[in-house]
Amino acid sequence: MLDNQNRNYEALIEVRRSLMEMSSMLQIIQSRAPAEAMGSDDTGAVCVVLGPDGLSRVTIAHTWKSVIPAEELGNHVTEAVMAAYKEQTKAVVASFGPLEELRPVPVSRDEAAAQLERQVAETLEIARFAPVVDPVDTAEAVLRRHSQMQSGGIDPPMPAPDETKPVIVYRAGQRIAAVLIHARWAASTNAALIASEILRVSGVVDDSPDPATEQFLSLLATLQRR
Repeated sequence: MLDNQNRNYEALIEVRRSLMEMSSMLQIIQSRAPAEAMGSDDTGAVCVVLGPDGLSRVTIAHTWKSVIPAEELGNHVTEAVMAAYKEQTKAVVASFGPLEELRPVPVSRDEAAAQLERQVAETLEIARFAPVVDPVDTAEAVLRRHSQMQSGGIDPPMPAPDETKPVIVYRAGQRIAAVLIHARWAASTNAALIASEILRVSGVVDDSPDPATEQFLSLLATLQRR
């Protein structure tokens, strides 16, 4: 039994070590990102500029309504953002010389183990303040979510923007994945204000835990207090 536990622990350490090395590669790539990467939609009415830390500028032509239906504006902004990401990626790839390889910063087994132990300790500390729940119900909910992840159905439907939140920016990790814009609000708002709101919302990152994380922490809290 102990041998199995040791093997599982060593496997977790190896996973952590690989993730740390992968993270170092991502940091190297980010450091090669250009100061600016520009992208536009197919009409040319929407233009965005990406910096290393995200959107730095959004420009929407004052004549955009003549070429883009209001309900499609979010799609055109998303298209411009994707084009900018493509240009950013091309610039990063071009920054490497013909004989230069992207290599991770080596991480030792002990370094990975230390970070894993810190993460476990931090998780246990956070779980102390989580609400107690029924462990069976919560475990079943976690398993259901895992099953949804396996089938590709983990993401809830995107809520539609409204007058109170006319612009919604969705992310995949640190990258913008989609921009949704309320059509009636866009139709009655000038281009400069629309661009300003997109830029403002793109800089707001929701760091609240997702439902699966909250369920896990509550289950851990319940087990700790038994």
